[in-house]
Formats: sequence, C-alpha cells, structure tokens
Amino acid sequence: MSTLTFAMRDSSTMVRRQLKRLIRYPSMTVQLIVTPVIILFLFVYVLGGTLGDGLGGGRDTYANYVVPGILLMAAATAATGTAVMVATDMTEGIIARFRTMRISRASVLTGHVVGSVVRQLLGMAVLVGIALAIGFRPNATAAEWLAATGMLTLFAVAIAWCAGIAAVSYLWSKNIFNRA
Repeated sequence: MSTLTFAMRDSSTMVRRQLKRLIRYPSMTVQLIVTPVIILFLFVYVLGGTLGDGLGGGRDTYANYVVPGILLMAAATAATGTAVMVATDMTEGIIARFRTMRISRASVLTGHVVGSVVRQLLGMAVLVGIALAIGFRPNATAAEWLAATGMLTLFAVAIAWCAGIAAVSYLWSKNIFNRA
C-alpha cells in the first residue's frame, strides 16, 4: 500500500471520529445552527420592515437581500468550532497519543476540517429551509444553486483549514501541548 492510501485511510478514521464527536457532544453543532437562525429572525423581523422599505419592497425583499450574507457569516462562524476542537485535542493529550501511532500527521487536521464542513453544511441547510419558510425567494436556477452550494462549501473548507492551522500554530508557539 502506498503512503497516500495510508493517509486516506487514516483521514477517514479521523473523520469518523469527528462525526461521532458531533453526535456525542451536540452543543457546538446546535450553537452553529441556532445562532445564524436567531440572527436571521432578528434581521428579517426586527429590521426587515424598515430596511425592506428602503430597498423598495418589504420584509420579503429584505430577506432576499440579507440571507446570502448570513450564509457567509454562518460559514465563517463554523471555523471557530474547528479551532476549539483542534486546541482541545492538543491540550488534552490525544495528539501525544496519536504521535506514538503510525498515522498520517495531516489526518487529524483533515478529520477536524471535514467534520466542521459537514456540520457547516447541516447548518446551512437548516438556515436555507427556515429562510424559505419566512419569505426568502431567490430567482436562481438549479445550476446556480449548485454553484452557490459549491462556493459556500469551498469557502467553509478554506476557512476551516485556516482556523485549524492557526490553532496548531498558536499552541506550538506557546508550547502548550508539551507540558507534563
């Protein structure tokens, strides 16, 4: 077996670990789903009437205007969970245990990133469903929706990698994970 095959196998193991962690500790997932929904309700129902009138429509016009921004904000917020989980793993000693095993070094971070993206896509699906229920009526075709979903997914992957690498770099610079 090649090195790439081992890395893929190790990464899939770490992704399974993250998905089990999402089920076992749902607080981060619930927070990443509920926060954008609350912000959506605040913007649409508290500010939507007045700001929608300024756009030349009403609350529905404002919902069409604000939902894409809230989707991007939700994608960026998901990176926080990645950074927190990476930092938790590094400070609780699981990374030290992984170092004694023959696993790919990138597989741990890959597992965190893929788990974060899965959580992010779940949150975006809930957000879009609620936005459609409260008046979001985009005029995009199926291909444009697919392209938008792909772009949001790529954005989520990029920002999750950046957050994971930033957490690892910070902890290495502070030498936190090597304390006995």
